[in-house]
Amino acid sequence: MGVESEFVARPESEAESVCQSRSPAMDYDGVAFKNVSIVELAQLHALLTRRTIAELLPEYKELASASDEGPWVYRIPDALTRAFAQMNELDVSNAAAEWLRTEELQAMGWDEDAALETLMGIRDVARKVVPGKTALLLWNAM
Repeated sequence: MGVESEFVARPESEAESVCQSRSPAMDYDGVAFKNVSIVELAQLHALLTRRTIAELLPEYKELASASDEGPWVYRIPDALTRAFAQMNELDVSNAAAEWLRTEELQAMGWDEDAALETLMGIRDVARKVVPGKTALLLWNAM
């Protein structure tokens, strides 16, 4: 089954609306994947910045939740959003290869195609973010 993971570029003030959506990616022109939570993103973030996951996790701000069982909406840190937006094809490929070496992605059975598709999709949504007006939001549901 896994975690539903949908990325959208929306103002923080719309987090509740995003949270209530049955498919934010469709409703807000985003992308949808499976099994990408703030933990997997923080792992990638740590690899890109050489910081620890423990340092980075507090930067992933929960903006809304429908209940204790979800769904939840998180704001992706601006620094990671900018890094995604600035990635070229080689950057995406290198980041995907490094991300694939993590235990969690290996345990989920991800392959290079899945990692590349995920990073390219997140990058494309990150490029829609307008600094100061919108943010990269992650909607997760079980």
